[in-house]
Amino acid sequence: MLFFCFFFQAEDGIRDRSPSRGLGDVYKRQSLSYLKLALTDRDESKLQQLQRDLADEGIDSVFSDPHFLEITPKGITKAHSLIFLGQYLGIEPSEIMAFGDQENDIAMLKVSGLSIAMGNAQPQVKDIANEVTKTNEEAGVAYIIKNYY
Repeated sequence: MLFFCFFFQAEDGIRDRSPSRGLGDVYKRQSLSYLKLALTDRDESKLQQLQRDLADEGIDSVFSDPHFLEITPKGITKAHSLIFLGQYLGIEPSEIMAFGDQENDIAMLKVSGLSIAMGNAQPQVKDIANEVTKTNEEAGVAYIIKNYY
């Protein structure tokens, strides 16, 4: 069974992650701008096929977990947020260290100066990272910071 959830932001800036009760309920919220649509299913193959179908239609989607497919506005990734935050703080992307473990982290890892994959990361994340640390459960982020910086 496919479950979906809208992630949206109200005009007053309050974020709501509540599951939709149905599309009619969603359409009643006219003062909202949508950040992403999240889909989940126990059957990974369904989500992988859906991702291919979406790509055929020119719609961007990424996995944030093997059972969690996210659809965001065209061209919006964690890389954009990292660049925005860096500009706000006066830090170049080359000076930023980023950690990730899922497909939705790849763009951010590629733009950061030092990319570190968690030990439990998906293979495609480990492939593009500069380094691989311990798993989330083993406090991989703390391990890198404590031992190398």
